[in-house]
Amino acid sequence: TSIQLLSGVGYHSTGDSPSVLVGAEYVSTTRTGSFFSGIQETRVAFHLSDVVSLGAGGESTYTVGVEGSWQRRQGVVQLGAEASLHYRYGGAGWARIAGVGARGVTGRVQGMLRLDYVENAYSTFPWFQRDLNGVAPRDGEDSFYRATASVSALVLPASNLTWSQEIRWRRPATEGGGNLGMATGPEFRLGDGRLATQAGILLRPDGAMPLGQIRYELQDREGRYSLFLAAATASVEGDGPVLYGWWETESEGIGLAAAVRLERSHEGELNPAIYF
Repeated sequence: TSIQLLSGVGYHSTGDSPSVLVGAEYVSTTRTGSFFSGIQETRVAFHLSDVVSLGAGGESTYTVGVEGSWQRRQGVVQLGAEASLHYRYGGAGWARIAGVGARGVTGRVQGMLRLDYVENAYSTFPWFQRDLNGVAPRDGEDSFYRATASVSALVLPASNLTWSQEIRWRRPATEGGGNLGMATGPEFRLGDGRLATQAGILLRPDGAMPLGQIRYELQDREGRYSLFLAAATASVEGDGPVLYGWWETESEGIGLAAAVRLERSHEGELNPAIYF
């Protein structure tokens, strides 16, 4: 068991001012097994944090929640699952955020599935920087559902060529419709990193449009650092082209992370979100 202290500063163009995160997580981790019988790890964490706006009002948003994850590794097979439930309280009242996910790797094939429900993403501070992937924090945003699924398979081992498919879906909770993005394309392994280029289609209530995206992911095998960058001609969360990414490193019990998201609206404005 351990206590992890969390702190950060962030800014989103749709907010009134920068915000500061102060929080902590009580984490319990259990690891059993061996290389021959398989290694299994279970993690449970209780989260408590406060996001304070640096504007004139100094409004606070409090978050309390629980998170859990499970993973098992044996040979070439890896399986994992995760779930989380958070309650936030701020100027707009109470809001819930819940999600479940699963991932697996077997031989040359790996896949991932994630489902989320977000209730009013006001004052959302992504202490998990990957939230920038799908949650563009905007004050007073309506509740929505979100799903992400991806599958990749190694098709040419001699050339390190992998083919990947990705589906993203997002729909408001109070009305029908929603946006659905589907893309597929080759993925190349570059050392410890992977570079993927995909093309597909984005289906929206007002019609369909072509979708193109490129993604680069680098992760240390010991989990000491990771880098993720992605750019797309359109996103299921907003109006126009989007660029997002994060960087993380951890050593001697101290972790640092930075994240950025840039998205262009129909009016041609660039809406940045930056967190550290």
